[in-house]
Parts: sequence; structure tokens; C-alpha cells
Amino acid sequence: MHKKINVYLSYFVLILGTLLMLVPFYLMIATSLKAPSEYYKYPPSWIPHPVQWKNYYEVFTRVDFATYTLNSAKVALFGVVGAIISCSIVAYGFARLKFPGRSALFGIAIATLFIPEQITTNVVTGTTGLT
Repeated sequence: MHKKINVYLSYFVLILGTLLMLVPFYLMIATSLKAPSEYYKYPPSWIPHPVQWKNYYEVFTRVDFATYTLNSAKVALFGVVGAIISCSIVAYGFARLKFPGRSALFGIAIATLFIPEQITTNVVTGTTGLT
């Protein structure tokens, strides 16, 4: 009996977590279908009225969407390939080579995982974050 309660409780928590994770996705879709005057309305409306399907038409006709998508794909591809190459080299060094200070360097490498992405992005792009 106790095991069944744990299973049901686990499913309840997982379903609740799933619904919470879907809320931002729903809000993104709902906002994309709103009229511009509804974007910042308070209190916000969860269901767009009237639905503005022309927003999708405008985004594909007014903007060079294909070029923007290709640019994003290039940046993502180079980032992933660069990360795979550099991480593989570093991981091999930590796994196979014994050298003084190895544990300290490994700790520093792991600690860099806690640096927020916004900070590293600013360093890479050369912006200060103050603009």
C-alpha cells in the first residue's frame, strides 16, 4: 500500500512539473497570436481574442526569416563543434595524464560550469553588458 502511494505521488509531482514547464510554451504561442495592443495588457489575457493569424504571415513576409534561421544554425553548429573538440581534448588530458595540480585544475574547470551564460556570452562577443 505504501509503495502504491509513493508511485501515485511521484506521478502527481511529475505531471505537475510537466504542466509548469508547458506554461511558458503556451504563453509564447498565445502571445504570438495576440494583437500588439494586447501584449502588455494588465491583467494579461491567457487566451488571445481575437486570434491574429496574420502575425505569422507578417513575420515570414516582412523579415528575411530564412537568413536569420541560417545564421542561428551556423552559430549553433560552430559552438557545438568547438565545444566537442575542446571538451574532448581537456577530458582526455584529465582522464589519462597525471600531472601536479591536476585536481586543482579539474576543480577550476568544474567551477566554471557555475558561471552564468550571460557573462560568458558578453566575454565572447566583447560587449560589456552595460549597453
